[in-house]
This record gives sequence, C-alpha cells and structure tokens, in this order.
Amino acid sequence: MNSTEQVLDSLADGLQRLWDGAAAALFAVEYWLRDIMTDMGIGFQVQTLVMIAAVLLLALGALRIAGGIVRLLLAVGLLAIVAQALLARY
Repeated sequence: MNSTEQVLDSLADGLQRLWDGAAAALFAVEYWLRDIMTDMGIGFQVQTLVMIAAVLLLALGALRIAGGIVRLLLAVGLLAIVAQALLARY
C-alpha cells in the first residue's frame, strides 16, 4: 500500500466516523422529539410530518452554512484525483 492509498484510507475512515457520529446525534434528537410529541398527545403520522419538515429545514440550513466548505472539499478531492492520474503515467 503506497502513501496515497494510506492517506485516502485515513480520510475515508475519518469521514465515516464523522458520519456515524452525526447520524447517532440525529437519531438521539429524533427519539427525544418523538417522546416529547407523544407525551403531548400528537399522533404518529403528524410526528412523522413534523420530523420530515425538521430534517428538510436542518438540511437546508446545513447547506447554507457549509456550502462553501463542501465545494472546497469537492474541488480538493477532484484535484487530488487528477494529480494522481497525471502522476500515475510517470
């Protein structure tokens, strides 16, 4: 395994851990909100609609806040792929 593969594997592992942590946090918030809505007497179908609306708002907010970071990461990733393709010829 060369150094490029090690770096990419480490990056993928870090992103996977970040994703797992974010998903665990979102599930905890979902269960907490559903518990509160159940205590308030809100039905399951209405809870689902509220949760869908909350997720959409959260996703839109995250894209607005981190949109520049995501574009930068995509650009760096594409540049790394191009650099590797060019260097593989030599």
